[in-house]
Amino acid sequence: IENIFRLLDRYLRDFSSYLFDNNIQLVVIGQVDRLPNGLQELILDIMNRSKKNKQNSRVLCLALSYSGRADIIDACRQLVSQSTNQFIDEKIFSSFISTGKHGIPDPDLIIRTSGEKRLSDFLLWQSAYSELAFVDENWPDYSV
Repeated sequence: IENIFRLLDRYLRDFSSYLFDNNIQLVVIGQVDRLPNGLQELILDIMNRSKKNKQNSRVLCLALSYSGRADIIDACRQLVSQSTNQFIDEKIFSSFISTGKHGIPDPDLIIRTSGEKRLSDFLLWQSAYSELAFVDENWPDYSV
């Protein structure tokens, strides 16, 4: 797994200039605190520096160490910790989900590669009304 983290670190370092040059904001969702410290710092740095790119509404959202179930539980914990008597509806709850915190809309389409016919704990709340497409190609080989 260390090699995967090294690849991600190298990719983020190399790709960050593309993000800045093309006014793309980086958002990372998931349990980033479970990643190695150096990688956490790099992600936070790139996210903070790319925030100024928000006005162009081009966002690259990476899900790292992400779990849809954990996302829902974290949102519930945050709601409970606020302990307000406010009525909680879908809109309010969605604002506590990781994508909602960053203003990222729910996906219209989720393409699942590799022939699997399941969501695999991916964006469980957000995918409630998404169209699902299942294709046999693996991710690196898939093209539109």
